[in-house]
Amino acid sequence: MVKTFHDRTPKPAPPDSSAETPGSPLFASLEARKLSAAADSATTAPKPLFRPAVHAELAAGERARIEQAIAGLKLDDFRFGDAEISRIIQLRDDIRVDDPTYISEFGADLGQFSDGILNRLAEISQSRYPEQIREYLTGILQQTRKVNPEALRESGNAGWLKSLFTRGVTDKEGFRQVEREIGSLTASCLEKLSLLKKSQLAFVDLLEKTELQFRTITCQMVAGQLRLAAEREEADAAPPGDFFARQEAVDRQEALNRFERRLHNLSLLRHTVLLRMSQLRLEQKNIHALIDQTHETITLVIPAWRQQVMALFSASAGEMHAELFDRLATTQHALQERLQAINTRQG
Repeated sequence: MVKTFHDRTPKPAPPDSSAETPGSPLFASLEARKLSAAADSATTAPKPLFRPAVHAELAAGERARIEQAIAGLKLDDFRFGDAEISRIIQLRDDIRVDDPTYISEFGADLGQFSDGILNRLAEISQSRYPEQIREYLTGILQQTRKVNPEALRESGNAGWLKSLFTRGVTDKEGFRQVEREIGSLTASCLEKLSLLKKSQLAFVDLLEKTELQFRTITCQMVAGQLRLAAEREEADAAPPGDFFARQEAVDRQEALNRFERRLHNLSLLRHTVLLRMSQLRLEQKNIHALIDQTHETITLVIPAWRQQVMALFSASAGEMHAELFDRLATTQHALQERLQAINTRQG
């Protein structure tokens, strides 16, 4: 008889001492552990996305010492709330004056943060939107000067021959050309004005970051002053010892002096940040003034001026009395003064 491939039966494998069958006690123990772990993970509450901020508690006399440190640093330009006081206590406890590297890096991140703000401020200052808006307003001013109320008065009262020698626009066709030029300049000016408004969001962001930096520097200065005062009191109260104890006291004194210099550097940085806040607010105020004055001129003053000029051209020769010319002369003078003031104002 010939056995085929399907008739062959595999030989049983030799028993392996390291493998466990499903019925063995070890396998049952492992399965029980897996089921227990799965049940625990299913019943465990999910981790919170946000952890509540833990505020440090004020011990007896803690606020008095903090206020004393604030007065010593002459930080009367900042109002400390409960959150700042709690932050000061946490920072004070984290300061390590026995670590030379920590002292060297104390407040260094705030200086780097300041560099980023200054770079962003330089980019915003290079924007040409205010300059371009003033250029368009200068063009509008030049166009309005082509309309001379006195020339219109003379062209209405004198004959055609005298109007040839009169300076300025004297007819509707000439004024339509002026209107087209002003309309083109106005559209371009409004486009740049819209872009300038959007760029003001960067000022808001820079102000928020600068105020945050100012608060952080202030809290670090107070925390450092508190820790420095406590360390100096402890160093002065330490009794003199052997050679090694005296050397340790000298090293500690040098570390405190280094830390005091770092606090002085933070004070200078804080003053710089305070000046930058004033600069940001001044530039923001100037830009807002430019936006408001330009928008009012384009949407209110110029339409009123155009309406008065058209009223003169629409009136007949008998109706062109002195009141219309005087009103136009007053409006045009006010318009040109406004345009001149905007153009000469520094941004």
